Amino acid sequence: MLAKDSSRRNWYTVSIVVVCLCGALWLWRRHVAMPSVPPKVASPETKQHTPGSVNRASVEAVRIPLLRPGETCQEASEALGKPTEEDEYSRSWKKQDFLVTATANSTCRLTSVEVSVAMGHVALTNDGITLGQSTLSDAERILGTRIGEGSESVEAPEGNWVGVVQVGPLPSVPYKITYRAPLPHGEADLMKRDPIFNDFKALPITEYSVEMSDPQIR
Repeated sequence: MLAKDSSRRNWYTVSIVVVCLCGALWLWRRHVAMPSVPPKVASPETKQHTPGSVNRASVEAVRIPLLRPGETCQEASEALGKPTEEDEYSRSWKKQDFLVTATANSTCRLTSVEVSVAMGHVALTNDGITLGQSTLSDAERILGTRIGEGSESVEAPEGNWVGVVQVGPLPSVPYKITYRAPLPHGEADLMKRDPIFNDFKALPITEYSVEMSDPQIR
């Protein structure tokens, strides 16, 4: 009787082991047969920008065509295209990121060129200064020794305060280049004093001009 009970227990044990092995084998085969799925990676076209992220391509500065006093109106049109507005002595070109305004003499040679950018736009000058982004401090660093003594000043045309950095004229460059950074409206009133140049050094430059200084060009 004891021999029969022992045999029965052994049979049960073997049966359980076989069932467990079969189950384990089935799970292993199923795992091997399942194809691996790589993690999804968003393509450059489908990536979404999170709030506050910056798309660098959208703020890349466009280089402003270089115009010098003494060049003809025709040369200006070749560089910038057909003027948006023009009359006998002035013309302007309104581009997506900047506005160019030029004056000319009776023979249609440029006497001055002024470039400005609106809020939120940037444009790169030939000096390597980015209008709408570079500050007067940046201009000091970039222009370096080209800035002469007394070439940094403050102006208040029509009551609007502006910090100014000027380069030239030089014997080899018969015109002067002026960079301007305006003080935000109402800021001077909060100071309760006349602004000084240091008040403008951290402000972005939004305008520059090139003016003729050689009377022979007139």
